[in-house]
Amino acid sequence: MTEVMREGDEGGEVANPVHESGNAKESLQHKRAVKVCLSGRNTGMGAYTEWTLYSTRQRKKINPHRTEYSRTGNHWWHYFFLLPGKYLAAVKDISNSGKHYCRYCLIRVFTQEEFREMHKNDERVMQNFDHYYRHNAYEIIDLPSERPPAPYVEVPCECLEEKAEW
Repeated sequence: MTEVMREGDEGGEVANPVHESGNAKESLQHKRAVKVCLSGRNTGMGAYTEWTLYSTRQRKKINPHRTEYSRTGNHWWHYFFLLPGKYLAAVKDISNSGKHYCRYCLIRVFTQEEFREMHKNDERVMQNFDHYYRHNAYEIIDLPSERPPAPYVEVPCECLEEKAEW
């Protein structure tokens, strides 16, 4: 993505969205990015979780802005700064016992207006709206399909591979 991010947790604004043109480019000029955190793990005893995020607008994989690791290195957090819209995720999730919970998800990042409407009765959120918007303005929805939701989404695990038809 062509986003310029400030240091720390401030999020960022779109500086030059190449994928947009004309009036759409101007309307995205001051959209706030939302910080989305997706966690992963590799315990060394069989458990493994990894998220792969895809842009529906650009139709390609998105790399995290930064990744933080635990002291042991067995757990990590991928941080993405995303503009309002919809994104697809492929999740490879294996439990300690070896059972697969691999799936596809839709990540929906809310606009400021949508988030304000959702929390208009929550006084705490409205008092510190910018902070809550930057860190909480998204939802993750599991998709019922066991097939990739789009041709550019890679199959995360062999357990879903035989169901893929792209």
